[in-house]
Formats: sequence, C-alpha cells, structure tokens
Amino acid sequence: MVLTRSQAISKVNSANNRADQHSNHPPNDAQPSEVARGLVGTVLPPQAPNPDEQLINSLPEALRAKAQAMVKHHEDALAKMIIDEMKGCCPKSS
Repeated sequence: MVLTRSQAISKVNSANNRADQHSNHPPNDAQPSEVARGLVGTVLPPQAPNPDEQLINSLPEALRAKAQAMVKHHEDALAKMIIDEMKGCCPKSS
C-alpha cells in the first residue's frame, strides 16, 4: 500500500501523539525545580581573555589567517604527538 504524503504525515503525527501520552516525561509546562529556580538570574563571571587570541584578533586580516593556520597546525601536531605517545605506552593485547 502506498501512502500519500498527507497520509504519511497524519500517521506520524498520530504516532507522536500516542508516544507523548504514554511518556514518563513531565509536560513542557511543568514547574521548574527549586534548584533551577535558584539559578534564574545568576550571572557567571566572565572568562579571562586569552592573550594569544587578543593578539591574533588585532592583526590585519591576511596576517590573522596565517597566524590562525599556524596555531591550528601546532595544535594538530601536539595532538598527534600525544596520541602516538599513548599508543606506544599501551600496547594492544591480542
């Protein structure tokens, strides 16, 4: 049996409605917990600015792209070195 698009959408919607009725999750309009209410209006302290990022952002656009590429290259090389070191210290068991 081939369903039309509207029939398929109708079946999906009715299945979703049944799933929602049998769900153990609270309704979307449930009251927030005491902990969540206590967090409303809480302002987290700003993170300290990264001096490297500030320096890179102050560069002209062409130079900035080059600096970002160099940083990325060094981060990738460091990650590879760490992974290679981890592979060397923990031989695979057969």
